[in-house]
Amino acid sequence: MGMGVQAKGKDYGLSLLALARGVGDDPGQVTWGLRRRLAVRKASHAHVRKWERRFQLTMARFPFVLHTACDECLECPTSATATLNGIYEGLAKEVSEELHFLVRWAAHVMSKGGRT
Repeated sequence: MGMGVQAKGKDYGLSLLALARGVGDDPGQVTWGLRRRLAVRKASHAHVRKWERRFQLTMARFPFVLHTACDECLECPTSATATLNGIYEGLAKEVSEELHFLVRWAAHVMSKGGRT
């Protein structure tokens, strides 16, 4: 399972727990709270920070992929993500050298958290 999916799942779980603490754990009460889009305060954002760091590592290593890589893909030079990155990089070069440069530049900026 991808890192982004894990972070989103954790985020949704924390949101539901916070909502249940606020309105009660009866399914009807939780449904009521969801339908009204009640604001909740989650207990932790550590999973989001972990995902952001993984995203930055992915952009630094695989600038042409469209997902956040897992640990195995980040560590293996022949991973599925590495292969996909190579394919997309080749495609970008075929389209134009300018596109290739712009994708690499944007990934560099994102890998630094928006700092150049």
